Amino acid sequence: MKEWLQKKLISYCIRHLLNAPLPTDFLDIKGKNMWFVKGKQLNTDTIQRLKDDAETFNKSTIWKLLTEGSREIAYRKGLETSSNTNDIYGAKMLIYCVDTFKTILNNIKKF
Repeated sequence: MKEWLQKKLISYCIRHLLNAPLPTDFLDIKGKNMWFVKGKQLNTDTIQRLKDDAETFNKSTIWKLLTEGSREIAYRKGLETSSNTNDIYGAKMLIYCVDTFKTILNNIKKF
């Protein structure tokens, strides 16, 4: 119950205070073959293609370059060279975006 409440509170804060996208804004997985993009249900062929693409992309060099590079830049700009709170918020948003994409890939892998 506590974990569920924390997740709901975090989602509310992100959506309404930061106006940031959630993983379900991109791909909403409600069950084994119940995947939705923009409210439209995907067919099994499309779901399988997404799974294959996600696996390939997750193992790709470009994904590693983007995620590791983004985290390094966020750390440097947010902690080492930040001159105001906006720099810190920008760094945190960059990390949040990378985590959102990682969550989407992990959700695809789970189902």
